[in-house]
Amino acid sequence: MWPEAMYRNEDESAAARMTCEHEYKPQDVRDGNHGPLTLYVAHWFDPAERGTRAAFEWRRVKIECATLDEAKVLAQAILDDRPHFWPEGVK
Repeated sequence: MWPEAMYRNEDESAAARMTCEHEYKPQDVRDGNHGPLTLYVAHWFDPAERGTRAAFEWRRVKIECATLDEAKVLAQAILDDRPHFWPEGVK
């Protein structure tokens, strides 16, 4: 499984995840021997407004990333720009 990013809150809520057609192998990641990475960010819903749907939904990012570092930077930029995606209690 490819890396995930979690918020540093009490629940360690999901923030982002990456997928790839190739298996995650640390040496391959260091060497850049893997296919493009697809990034997803978690869009959390206000508990008072979500009704019966899940607490969050994954949003697929249209831009693919060539490296794990690139994916991390992109995920951070997207989430910084969208605080309404963050779970309740995260500032």
